[in-house]
Amino acid sequence: IMYWHHSIDASLVTPDFLALFDSTVKWLVNNKANAKVMFSPAPAGPGDEVLRDRLTSKGYTVSDDDVAVALPATPDVDLVIQSSGGGNPSRFVSYKAPLLTYNGPGHDDELVSTIGATQADLDLGDVTIAAPTHAAAGGKTGSFKVVTAPATFDGIGTDLPVGAITLATFERPSAADPNVKEKVPFLVLLES
Repeated sequence: IMYWHHSIDASLVTPDFLALFDSTVKWLVNNKANAKVMFSPAPAGPGDEVLRDRLTSKGYTVSDDDVAVALPATPDVDLVIQSSGGGNPSRFVSYKAPLLTYNGPGHDDELVSTIGATQADLDLGDVTIAAPTHAAAGGKTGSFKVVTAPATFDGIGTDLPVGAITLATFERPSAADPNVKEKVPFLVLLES
C-alpha cells in the first residue's frame, strides 16, 4: 500500500522515490526479470505515467486492465498496480498476484486497510525508511523527499492487517494536538 496519486506531476518526482519504487517492485515480483505488470485502471494521469515509464525503462512489460473481460490467468500477470484513477478494487481481492495499491478510497474493498482519504496539496516533507533491512527497501536508509512540492495523495487507512510491515513513514501534525508530530505510514507491505 503506498501514498501516491495518479495526478502527481512527473516533474515533482524525486530520484530517491523512484529508487524505492524500483526496489519495492523488484521485491513484489520476486526479482523476476521482464515481469508482467498490469495497471488497473489504465494510467489516468502523470503520476501513473511516471510509474509506467519507470517500469518500462527497467524492462517490465506493462499492460492495462480491461475491466470488460475476466482477469487473465494468474501466471500471465506478476504484479497488479491499482491506481487512484478509478477502477474496481474488489476485482483483485482473491486474485493470486501481488498488488501495489494507491487507491485510498478503495483500500477497504481491497482488504488492505481501512479507507484512505484523498488529500489535496499535501506536503509530505521527508519520508524515512522504517525497515531498512527489508528487501523491499533495496538497502535504502535515512530520509528523503518523494516529491519536491505539495501534491494530491491517496492515503493509507488508519487500521492495517496484523503483521503489516511499515517500510517507510512521514510525519504530520496530530489531529488531537497539532503541536505533536505523528508518524504516518507512507509504504506498507502485507505478506501472505
